[in-house]
Amino acid sequence: MKVVVYKTIGQKDLFLYVAEEDGLSRVPDPLLEKFKLPEVALTFDLHEERLLARDDPKRVLENIKTEGFHLQMPPVENEW
Repeated sequence: MKVVVYKTIGQKDLFLYVAEEDGLSRVPDPLLEKFKLPEVALTFDLHEERLLARDDPKRVLENIKTEGFHLQMPPVENEW
């Protein structure tokens, strides 16, 4: 599946994955409102065997297919 990954100026390391063919059309309006000024970070072919830095590609694909998007949250910072 060809995916587009969007970043936002509002939050560092927050990324929104969508199918290229759907764009942002399946992303709920409340999420788009919080995702300030989405900007394309990258576009690539995603398949189950592809390595991703912080997410399981199977989970990302499933979320895109069922929900219309996958939201990658910033890593939790250690407060120690």
